[in-house]
Amino acid sequence: MNKYHLRLFAFTTVFCLFYASCSVEDSPVVPPQKQHTKAVQELIRICDENIEVRQLLEQAISQAATINPDRRYNPAQNLDEFYDFVDRNIRCLPWDVMLYPAPNDYGQSLYGRVDQGIGYFWFVVDQPLEALKDRGFYYPTVEFVEPFATWLTTYSQSWGDFLDTEESWNDDYYEMVATDPDWGLTEGWYGEGNQWKTFNEFFARSLASPDMRPLADVDVIAPADSWPKKTWAIDDNNQLVYDDLQIKTAKISDISQLIGDDSAYKEAFAGGTLTHTFLDVNCYHRYHAPVDGKLVELRKIPGVAAGGGYTLWDNEQKLYYYQNNIGFQMVETRACAIIETKDYGLVAMLPVGMSQICSVNWIPSLHVGQQLQRGDEMGFFQFGGSDIVLIFQRGVEVTLLHHDDFLLMGEGYAELNVK
Repeated sequence: MNKYHLRLFAFTTVFCLFYASCSVEDSPVVPPQKQHTKAVQELIRICDENIEVRQLLEQAISQAATINPDRRYNPAQNLDEFYDFVDRNIRCLPWDVMLYPAPNDYGQSLYGRVDQGIGYFWFVVDQPLEALKDRGFYYPTVEFVEPFATWLTTYSQSWGDFLDTEESWNDDYYEMVATDPDWGLTEGWYGEGNQWKTFNEFFARSLASPDMRPLADVDVIAPADSWPKKTWAIDDNNQLVYDDLQIKTAKISDISQLIGDDSAYKEAFAGGTLTHTFLDVNCYHRYHAPVDGKLVELRKIPGVAAGGGYTLWDNEQKLYYYQNNIGFQMVETRACAIIETKDYGLVAMLPVGMSQICSVNWIPSLHVGQQLQRGDEMGFFQFGGSDIVLIFQRGVEVTLLHHDDFLLMGEGYAELNVK
């Protein structure tokens, strides 16, 4: 190779290297495309196609950020951050949802971490919006606006799918709950050792034996470990009678709606009495027959995957806390069993799903025509909040034995008297 060719080769090589380096350096850097979960991809599609939902959700997020601007406890302060939060939420354990537990004993506890992990999501989407105040929703929040309301079921099911995987449970998680008295494993109610393969198996855990829940000699036993609330009258038009000044729509006071329009017994409880009892997230989540009788109807009733109330922020404690009023059961996913008793007519029992994973299940062996005895197992909830409604017919006086006192399943719930 002569000198001319050597010089040309050297010049060409240097020029190419210089051009390549300049091209790379001067070109815009394109970040890698974020891979969202299917649930979030669906939400993005909804927000892209439905301007009302997008604007309402952005308003809720902005309003929540005004109330609580602290990113440690409110990490989703715009729509993209909300997408990211949901991506993470549905792929982690309930006690790991919030990265920064509140700086107090409650917030640091396992139960408190779960409670806050559930509550934060609803704090954002539960924000009352002026634009929705006359729409007739249970609360004027975006969670009741379609198609976002339907997407909430997708969100809940997606988290539930993860909690059904073996990735959601291991010996370390078991040790966390086994040594924490808030979860009841220290009582020996559920047998010895780690018997579960998934978080949802643990959540819907069975008792080691019926002896773990002795049955009281009363007319109505507690159908689950729960907190009984109070009683409400049902008027002659089958509407729930509220004892305060709240204005309720027919949608959240109609007992026919609660029991289900396709039920043969939807009008059977006019003039009767309703009561309900609340299960917390760390309770035993199987439910049992509250009365003796024949099972005459058994159904599931689709509803929304809503929070069952509304969530507020306590800035001093750095905690979310939950409030609700009777009526949310009318719109939530629920099931309904009608039991025909010997002395007190029909009794309706409705397990009601609340919060993120509103999974309401009957055990496979339960069937219409079955003769139930108090304490017989009927079904179970999976992860999330839950509630059980009991309804009695006209002419039956219901006297609660406890009000807001925690009861174990099988303890005395109510006495009944024929008027």
